[in-house]
Amino acid sequence: MNFNAAMEYIDEVGKFGSKLGLESLTELLNRLGNPQDKLQFVHIAGTNGKGSTAAYIANIMAMNGYKIGRYISPTIREYCERIQITYKSNPSKVETTYIEKEAVARHITYIADVCDEMVLDGNPHPTPFEIETAMSFLEFVERGIDLVVLEVGMGGRLDATNVIKNTQVAVLTSISMDHMEFLGDSLAKIAYEKAGIIKEGCKVVSYQQQPEAMEVIESVCKDKDIELVTTNFDDIENIDYSIGETIFDFSVDENTAKNHTVLNKLKIHLLGKMQVKNAAVAINTVFMLKQMGYTVTEESIYEGVALTRWNGRFEKIYDKPTIILDGAHNEDAAYALKESMELYFPDRKCIYVMGVLADKEYEKVLAITSEKAKAIYTITPDNVRGLDAQSLAECARKYCNHVKATNSVKEALQLAIEESENDREETPIIIFGSLSFHNEVYSVLE
Repeated sequence: MNFNAAMEYIDEVGKFGSKLGLESLTELLNRLGNPQDKLQFVHIAGTNGKGSTAAYIANIMAMNGYKIGRYISPTIREYCERIQITYKSNPSKVETTYIEKEAVARHITYIADVCDEMVLDGNPHPTPFEIETAMSFLEFVERGIDLVVLEVGMGGRLDATNVIKNTQVAVLTSISMDHMEFLGDSLAKIAYEKAGIIKEGCKVVSYQQQPEAMEVIESVCKDKDIELVTTNFDDIENIDYSIGETIFDFSVDENTAKNHTVLNKLKIHLLGKMQVKNAAVAINTVFMLKQMGYTVTEESIYEGVALTRWNGRFEKIYDKPTIILDGAHNEDAAYALKESMELYFPDRKCIYVMGVLADKEYEKVLAITSEKAKAIYTITPDNVRGLDAQSLAECARKYCNHVKATNSVKEALQLAIEESENDREETPIIIFGSLSFHNEVYSVLE
């Protein structure tokens, strides 16, 4: 196959749907020679914050000279973004490259032949996510990756990524209610699924969870006799927020650092209160890796977090008017978005451009964020699960008087910008609801 044929194959395989469970991918990887067993992992599960936490970890470890692999979903700009290599390109900079299209075509050609053999032998056909997970392992082995920072697709216990064995540190970011039809109808059930990435012999670093979730994580770690470090957000002090950067001090967990370590005036460019917490989780994680024998310098932590960028997470993408792009699509992320709007625009209303997937709790998201809404323009995401703009607008009118359903991202942005520029003081525009239309936003603005 060439790259285009490989993409057609992935689309065709999509008819098999998605499913939780490890049996199919385990069989596929076994026939591929189990490339995952040749790799070491930091495995990350959680409802929100996985991507930014992973980005912080990858950049810090790359600054220490390690070649880091990342496998992410969903992607924002292009298909190849899902498999990334981060490495130190000069003494003060890291560089991230994506898998080459030629490598995608070559790996998928190989995997497709193996999938055909599996079906002939009576096995179910692997799903696109399982195929892409296998492809990431093949690429990481081929590229000589030192450490893979691996994000869970959904849940944890039965997620395809949980086929791995060599977990060095299991990281649990913020856990809240999401994917309830698959993971359970309570925070404890969801936390149990997320904590399924915890394996014998690994270490665990957790976000400071709600008590119901924290109790489950502590119980799993106790049963497996595994060291758990819970990031104490009281150890974050002297926070100075601005729309360009955040500066703060952080006292590293003593069990992780093995001494009292205070990092003063850390600087990050990812915006919002949650990003400070995600950075703290990432810092505890790299200190845990240091405890396990990896090289980690304090200088690399300062440089790594300062270099980190992550698309679509309260990201300022335009000036005059200010346009912010965010991925808030569930209850926890909606509270974080509201908190950020109150922090950076305390006395101002905002204009929303919003598109959601139909299986998300979008009414809860609207209820939480609507207090800051001056106007809401709705769009239909280009996704089979996308909720149509008219249905979202009907729901939004319960919470805001100025709502309009639009026919495209371009139309919604044009209307939002025109309204902002006509205001006496330009009104900030907040684009959110789903990551699935972010690439179209970038394209329109460019």
